Amino acid sequence: MEAIPRCNDQDIHTFSHQLKQLLIGIYGFTRLKLVVKSWQRMAICNERKKDGRNLDLYNEETGEGTLPKIIGNYDLGTPEGRSSGLVGAFAVSKGAVGIADLEGGTQRTAIIVNADPNSNLVESRTVLPTLQHTIKNGETVWYVTGIYAKPSGKGILAQSYLSGWKQKPSVPKWLQDEISSL
Repeated sequence: MEAIPRCNDQDIHTFSHQLKQLLIGIYGFTRLKLVVKSWQRMAICNERKKDGRNLDLYNEETGEGTLPKIIGNYDLGTPEGRSSGLVGAFAVSKGAVGIADLEGGTQRTAIIVNADPNSNLVESRTVLPTLQHTIKNGETVWYVTGIYAKPSGKGILAQSYLSGWKQKPSVPKWLQDEISSL
């Protein structure tokens, strides 16, 4: 994993990964499903302020919710529960977290994973924005990922939590050159 230096004051940090699928034929499987998910500290509270129930689809008026909709863990068969990796996935409740595919070449899928209860020390119910992609046997892929985080705080309006989400950084030229050299 390589962190790309932060060159502005955005709330999105960029990471790059080069991965190669090397496992062949374990128990008859010829493909490895790789889930690249935002790490545990990106988990965010999965509770609406008004009633404590699970977050719904993002609502600009209340400044809370998720995109895509929380359907179930790894349920890629439901269109409402996934979005393109380029669109990304985010959750907004006590602040905001998100993850997005920045390079676009791998066609990753963005979903929201409902974490197991009490798997986070700060909040008992959390969700994780996640990107998924299957790497075929022998295939080498590059992932360039934007990780977004904006904390809540005194005097910060909930409607402003996603203020930096749409201004995703571009992949630096030197990294584009590295990726295209494969």
